[in-house]
Amino acid sequence: MSASKAFNLAGLQAACVVIADEGIRNRIWRGFHTDEVAEPNVFACEASIAAWIEGKDWLKDLNHYISANKKTAQHDLKTQLPELHAVESQATYLLWIDCHVLHPFVDQFCDYLHKEHGLLVSKGSAYGKSGEDFIRINIACPNALMRTGLKRLSKGYCAFTKQFLECR
Repeated sequence: MSASKAFNLAGLQAACVVIADEGIRNRIWRGFHTDEVAEPNVFACEASIAAWIEGKDWLKDLNHYISANKKTAQHDLKTQLPELHAVESQATYLLWIDCHVLHPFVDQFCDYLHKEHGLLVSKGSAYGKSGEDFIRINIACPNALMRTGLKRLSKGYCAFTKQFLECR
């Protein structure tokens, strides 16, 4: 476990492992020390401890902010892009968007958004066949930035589908 994602400390490369079984714990310990991966720096240790002990209110506020962003994104998609649907999930800061209406051109749509509209979204196909008709966006950002991204998504969708329909 680590404070990496919740407290944005991934760059510190610090985590801990809790293993109840003594035999397994000893094998893991040997592996960590053989590969010299069990030597975090002092700053990483102190930052992780501080995050877990002192960061409760900050994390609560962050989760509230991201939850509000999620509701805004869902509303904006529903009103501006009814053809695409936000997927209900327990994910904290990544919003999956159902793009079945663009099948089989979802990956091309992602490339188009990046090249023509400066919007980088994750291709669902990177997560296997079941993700092929989806995109994923990060909503853990300032609300204004997220809304700008959603406007680019909307503009890009309209331009992409117009171009696609003209080609048919």
